[in-house]
Amino acid sequence: MDAHSLGVARSVKELTGEIATGSSIGSVTFANEVGQYVVDEADLTFKYEEVEAQKASVTIQGVTIEVNAAGADGNKYSVVFVDPGDADQELSVSLEENTLTVILAKGDSGITSTATEIVNKINNDDTLKTIFTASGTGSTSVNAAGPTSFSGGVDAGDVIEVSDGTNSKKIAITDKTATSFSTGDDADFGGITITLTEGKTLENLTDTTKEKFAISVTDVEAQAAQFDSEGNLISEAVAPAGIDISSQEAANEAITIINDAIETVSTERSKLGAYQNRLEHTINNLGTSAENLTAAESRIRDVDMAKEMMEFTKNNIISQAATAMLAQANMMPQLVLQLLQ
Repeated sequence: MDAHSLGVARSVKELTGEIATGSSIGSVTFANEVGQYVVDEADLTFKYEEVEAQKASVTIQGVTIEVNAAGADGNKYSVVFVDPGDADQELSVSLEENTLTVILAKGDSGITSTATEIVNKINNDDTLKTIFTASGTGSTSVNAAGPTSFSGGVDAGDVIEVSDGTNSKKIAITDKTATSFSTGDDADFGGITITLTEGKTLENLTDTTKEKFAISVTDVEAQAAQFDSEGNLISEAVAPAGIDISSQEAANEAITIINDAIETVSTERSKLGAYQNRLEHTINNLGTSAENLTAAESRIRDVDMAKEMMEFTKNNIISQAATAMLAQANMMPQLVLQLLQ
């Protein structure tokens, strides 16, 4: 019984990269989870740069919020727009554990906060204005939105800029003489690792017409093992990936799948246990029969010597007595003749 039969194997998309001719990139590998721009037919370029420190920022529903201090540390922040639920709620902003929370104003007709009002609220808050600067305008009401991370914050130093021609991301590096580079778990271009050809380092990634590769995506289907009518294996099971727990819904489904798999395994174990008990009973019966047969054979082969000696002696005495009687019978005619003479 394989992973596919138990339902814990799933199909996946296999990514490959066709590297441009003359590139310093020797090979490319992909993680199971990749960024949103790592898609089929995307042409990704990698370019080494020395950059100045840049500020992290985020834009959500027309509101752009920028961290005042330049550097990668600004990427730790996130922003969330919260629907208060109840009416008669005023607009408020706060920062807790690097999350900028905007509780939207709400009246009887629904949310009333606009992009302009949110910008003004942040810029006029004595605490927040020392950390963030907001910009943007809008007179229509915004909607609640889940946490959105700041990005783009870069410390002064060396970076690798990854781009698909439309979107790009600068990722800081600590050693420009390294021979490999990974995009890590970046939401946009994460899951990529490139290894350079012999003699090349990251600082050689300068020609964007060559330092690139084209992505191809193919589906790898999960399959159960195949057997012929005699039970011989025809093809191995294919389980390119396991269960998916990337979301709560997927995790809940995974729990159901795992429970079903456990029940299936338990059922099969019960069947195997019953088969084993039957085989053990048959083995015990055969053992008893073999023991009885051995005992019977022993009785046939092993002679009772005392009994046989008695029979031998008896038969010997009878034989000798018969001989003596025959001898006496033969002497009778001779005695008669002697008397007649």
